[in-house]
Amino acid sequence: MANTATSMYFDGTDNCFLTVSDTTIGDFGDDVYPGPFCMEMWVNHSTHSPRAGLLSRRTASQSSTTAGGWFLNVRDSGAIQLGGSFNGTWFDNTGIDCSGPYGTTTGKWYHLAVQRIGRPGVYTIHVNGILKVTKYLDASANHMRGQDGDKLCIGNNSFSDEGTTEFNGYMDALRVSKVARYGNIDIPTTQLKTWQAAGRGQNALLPHHTKLLIQANSTTTTSSTIVDQSAFGHTV
Repeated sequence: MANTATSMYFDGTDNCFLTVSDTTIGDFGDDVYPGPFCMEMWVNHSTHSPRAGLLSRRTASQSSTTAGGWFLNVRDSGAIQLGGSFNGTWFDNTGIDCSGPYGTTTGKWYHLAVQRIGRPGVYTIHVNGILKVTKYLDASANHMRGQDGDKLCIGNNSFSDEGTTEFNGYMDALRVSKVARYGNIDIPTTQLKTWQAAGRGQNALLPHHTKLLIQANSTTTTSSTIVDQSAFGHTV
């Protein structure tokens, strides 16, 4: 469910992004949390040149192969990319990349879901409910490890502002959970909850799995207040 009237709008200028104060949110480094996760959202981007940051947990210009963190962005080609520190390699212009015929274009709503399934090394990208990319990496090396003070950032490739990756456009129904949803994913048609029942293409999701949930509170009202609707109520 996405609506330009009530979703989060980012104008693409410096410092127009959000951070989550709890530094454990989005810490998916295999040294801290080696399990499955799912990051999902509705996105409508106005530009993706040179790239548009969606989510990240890393320091600006940090490209360490062991503690560089991670980022999720729209590349200049329109491809959805999960990059960062994987397998002792820094993925920047390569990575877990949904490119080719599965890229995105400006001015349209897309539902995105990025997962790690089961163990470090297996990653997937869904676009509009359809599995587009599965990437298998060596699980023995480090995956997505960052630094202790890193924060989850919404709308930039770094919480300390990378300067060239500001997101310009709309986001809605952003949910980060420590559980993976296998198979094809039904596109949400209503507001998300902190839980979901197991069914076609999805695992059971319990409230404690959902670490962050940000979405429009209705389809008719507007607000400048950003509220985490998960049980944890993180400050954004």
